[in-house]
Amino acid sequence: MDHLFKKENGSDEWHVNDWTFAFSEEEGYWYPAEITQITDEGITVHYEVDDTEELLDADSLADYSTEVGEEGAESWWEKDESYYAVNILAVQAKRVQVEYEDGVVEWTDLSNLRFSGEE
Repeated sequence: MDHLFKKENGSDEWHVNDWTFAFSEEEGYWYPAEITQITDEGITVHYEVDDTEELLDADSLADYSTEVGEEGAESWWEKDESYYAVNILAVQAKRVQVEYEDGVVEWTDLSNLRFSGEE
């Protein structure tokens, strides 16, 4: 994965209730998701954006964080119910300052972001 995500706690293990970015192969994006179950078959995540669940392997998960300048970021704009490309200007815990292509700058939650890319 080309994204700059890193495990915050230094652990290589995922746990139920951890938040992650999970790769949706169908859509080609990394979406925020909560781990709901871990079994021998894989890791089940719940996507809040569309209230669905998916069974994935650990390679389809990335740490729930981002960095200034992260490429491929898009932010959910509630008024239009659409994602728009953004530049990440600042990160404070789970709050992210983004700039849209039209110059609008706002603070948003990390949960409103998705990232394009490959697994």
